[in-house]
Amino acid sequence: MKTKCALLWMRLSSPGKSRHELSLVFLFFAVLSTRLFLLQPGYGLDADAWRLANAAKRIAESGIYQASRLPGYPIPEIVYSLLPIHTPILFNLITALFSALAVVEFARIGRRIGVFYPILTAWVLALTPLFFINSCVTMDYIWAVALILFSYSLVLDRRFLGAGLCLGLAIGCRLTTAAVILPFLLTIHSLLPRSERIRTSLRFLAFTLVTATLCYTPVLDRYGWSFLTFYETGYPQATRIVYRLTVEVWGVTGLGGLLVAVIWSLLREKRRHLFSHPVAGFTRTAWTAVLLFLAVFFRLPHEAEYLLAALPFFLLLLNLFLGKRPFLLFASAVILSPIFLGVHHTDFVPISPSPLHFSMHRGKESLFLDFIKGPLWIHQEKRADLIRRSRRIVDNLAHLPKPAIVVTGWWHEFFDGLYSDEYLQQPNIRLQRLLEPEDMGRSLMMGTAIYYLPGQDETQYILTGIDLHHYGGRLYDGSLAPEDSVVQERRSDAKEESGKKDE
Repeated sequence: MKTKCALLWMRLSSPGKSRHELSLVFLFFAVLSTRLFLLQPGYGLDADAWRLANAAKRIAESGIYQASRLPGYPIPEIVYSLLPIHTPILFNLITALFSALAVVEFARIGRRIGVFYPILTAWVLALTPLFFINSCVTMDYIWAVALILFSYSLVLDRRFLGAGLCLGLAIGCRLTTAAVILPFLLTIHSLLPRSERIRTSLRFLAFTLVTATLCYTPVLDRYGWSFLTFYETGYPQATRIVYRLTVEVWGVTGLGGLLVAVIWSLLREKRRHLFSHPVAGFTRTAWTAVLLFLAVFFRLPHEAEYLLAALPFFLLLLNLFLGKRPFLLFASAVILSPIFLGVHHTDFVPISPSPLHFSMHRGKESLFLDFIKGPLWIHQEKRADLIRRSRRIVDNLAHLPKPAIVVTGWWHEFFDGLYSDEYLQQPNIRLQRLLEPEDMGRSLMMGTAIYYLPGQDETQYILTGIDLHHYGGRLYDGSLAPEDSVVQERRSDAKEESGKKDE
């Protein structure tokens, strides 16, 4: 017993181990500090972030589980609902904590498999624009990534029950996380002798599935097996898919650094560890994970965030493939990427470009390459502008001609987070996410004016086949239209009152 204690003390007190652990502690707080000034405003730019926060509020008030969107994301939904305070800063801070933990665990794994500069590689993950931006919002992606990395680290340590628990919780954050079960089984196969592989793999698989099933028990209880539903809004154009795979992940600077580093490495004929690696068949596991998550992405390529779970494995493969100097070039480009050379366009939340920009115009749309505003600053500015627009839309509803119905679509999630239900229920004005055919017929018969918020005419047509323009639908963005009868009546009333006072 004394000998074991002495050996343990020697391992813990060794200078190399102490320095490494200290560097990881510093890494955690340094990464967290880069997020603290980005926790506002609101829950994020994506309407799903507001859906998650609104669902947590409803669960807390009713005590009954309600999915933010199907197929359900029970772990973050329930955890957020249990918090004593429901504010954007607190919700976003939890995601930031998960991001810092994920980066630290990623550094541990990198050191374990022998990458160049594991701490620097961890910073590349932390500052990759797609990861960075999603570290500061109320979303489930980073929760899942952190738990995947914990699970993989435990697999490498041969602590398979703990690995199954973490992976089951990751699936409870995002159902598509189940894609890493196969790559992790490949790692277990590489770690163990043939006689133990089947039994250990079955134990790991059983513990993962039992944990995931327990996580989804509230979802099954509320929705039954119909919870296995995914929200589809048509397949995007090829240009948008390419943009999400490249610029949205790395930023312009990071993508440029990646291309130069890969070409440099190929010219030097450096292909080390591309398809083989001494640590538990790492490359086979990593390639399988990357390809599976790419398949998930191409199934419904609506969000670049679907690629986040593949990002750590891709970065490790990239580190092993590029070699030291090309990787340092790539790392330098990624570190600068969130700050400089951002791309934005005139979408539903247009922002003004900086004085130093390059623009391209096609019809009513404009695309800006902004030399001063990077992806991070563009995202933050859009977050603030979206809240301002949402408040303007709701506060000016009373000026619409009545009766009126407003097709809100995803804007409704922002309204629910900013206002009470009572405030949104204004006389003779109905806010509705989508119009069904029977609603359209009833509105036309009653002479109800139909309005739609920016972008919701297209969403309405994709989901229901109803062309709002054909039925006289008009765009409403919160601006006061001078021709509106209500505005004219109020102006005339004000003139009459002022005339009476003069008399």
